[in-house]
Amino acid sequence: MQWKVVLFVHRWRLWKRLHQTVRAIATRDEHLNIRDELQLTQGEETNRQQKKTEMVLLQNQQLCQELATHRRQGRDHAEKIRRLSQQLCQAHDAHRTLKRQQMVDRERIEQQDRLLRQAREEATANDERHQEELNRLYDKLKALQTGPYSWVKSNFRDVAKLVSSNGQTGFPHSSSQRRACIHFTIASFIHACIFVPHQFGIETIQADQFLAGVEANVRQNCSEATHNTWRMATSIAIEAGSRGHCEKAMNLIVGQVNAQFSTFSSTNDETRTCQLVNLLRKCVGFKIALSRLKQTFVFHCSPMGTRYSQQSMVFGGGDGETTGVVRWSLWPAIMKQVDEGSEVLEPELVWTMGDGERPHSDFRNNHEVIEG
Repeated sequence: MQWKVVLFVHRWRLWKRLHQTVRAIATRDEHLNIRDELQLTQGEETNRQQKKTEMVLLQNQQLCQELATHRRQGRDHAEKIRRLSQQLCQAHDAHRTLKRQQMVDRERIEQQDRLLRQAREEATANDERHQEELNRLYDKLKALQTGPYSWVKSNFRDVAKLVSSNGQTGFPHSSSQRRACIHFTIASFIHACIFVPHQFGIETIQADQFLAGVEANVRQNCSEATHNTWRMATSIAIEAGSRGHCEKAMNLIVGQVNAQFSTFSSTNDETRTCQLVNLLRKCVGFKIALSRLKQTFVFHCSPMGTRYSQQSMVFGGGDGETTGVVRWSLWPAIMKQVDEGSEVLEPELVWTMGDGERPHSDFRNNHEVIEG
């Protein structure tokens, strides 16, 4: 029995060892299969991972390229933004400068408008004052025009005395002609001694001509305001420094008139002289007032023999009516100098004679005295 037990144990051990061997072989095969499967799986996984890696690398490259593109675009955009920001700042600066300039221009325009309004108001006021001054001077002129006639009429009323001496040629041969002759003589003295000089008060013709040339240069090279100021200042200075010359000129005129016509007068010397001096002073004041105006005025007496003109003359009497020629200029015409020449403001008062008449010796003597 013992040997059976031993045989059983031995067989059991063999079976167990065989079973273990079989299990070991099975386990090894399983491990080999697993290893093969693992190797196969690892290869596929490696391939998949490699493909995935390649895909990731490709995506990374694309992303890098896109990133580089975006970076370049970003730099371009940043440069554009920088340029646009700079342009915007420049536009803001230009806008601020423009607004400041607009404010300055607006203030300058407002100031110019104020100055223009002031200038217009001043010009209007000056024109009104100038027109008022012209009206006053025109009234003075009207009074002066009748001055010689009134003086002659009031101081030479005696017809017998007026026709007591007819001269060597028998002229004048009526009281009206004698009065007209006296009227002409006074008007001629006033014209030659007071109205003709450029500025009354200058003692010599050369000095007066020099002063006229100076004024012409001032008018040509300076503004109108400067010229007007110069005229005013010069006239005031001459008036202040020529009182002696004024008295001398008036005494000369009074002396010449008395010497020629006192024998025909119906009044005493003192009354007649006082009235004549007052008339001469008014003429001097009128001449000085004209010399201080903006415009330039001149006086004109037509020489004997000038054809009578309806446009520039007024008939004051005579044998020639309005179809003859001038014998005497009883009061000068007043003319305003303009760019085109001269404009007659007040026509000349004349005494006419017929075309066939000739001047007489008495008239020539009077004329020579005036010229002297």
